[in-house]
Amino acid sequence: VESHSEECVLYDMTLTREHIGDIIAQVLLDYPDYYWTKGDFHFYREENSFVQYLRIKIIYLFDEEQCKKLDERISKRIAKCCEYVDQRLLLNPREIILQVCNWIYQNTEYACTGDEDQTIYSVFCDKKSVCMGISKAAALILRLYDIRSIVTMGKLFGQHPHSWLIVLVDGRYYHLD
Repeated sequence: VESHSEECVLYDMTLTREHIGDIIAQVLLDYPDYYWTKGDFHFYREENSFVQYLRIKIIYLFDEEQCKKLDERISKRIAKCCEYVDQRLLLNPREIILQVCNWIYQNTEYACTGDEDQTIYSVFCDKKSVCMGISKAAALILRLYDIRSIVTMGKLFGQHPHSWLIVLVDGRYYHLD
């Protein structure tokens, strides 16, 4: 995913489509800066006279050329957020978290926009996103300040898929939504 490879080959024939989907989803949670895919893929089982293998083709939202241009736009927006964070507060992680969240809240409309709304692209380029895009954007910026954060998923009120952050501050974990 990081290198925009058209496909990868795995030799573990016990993996199912669900296993591979779970792995890709986890990678995208851990690396919110991989905005060029939302994790969709094609999956093929193949064999030749010597070996059996799985061929996985990731579906990309943007090609590498588009990503070069988008990287600049995204970097500028991230810089704007970092400018917003009061430099005098850099020793107080709670205040940094609050200011990053305030910036995202003030600069992002909560709305469903399409395929890209599951990535940081929607927050920094479209300025509107769903919970997954917002969580990934916040995680990415907080990590710039060495604030450990994990994007997680679950069900809101036991029914609706939802995403939020878990942040580590002063040795304690906090849910941030």
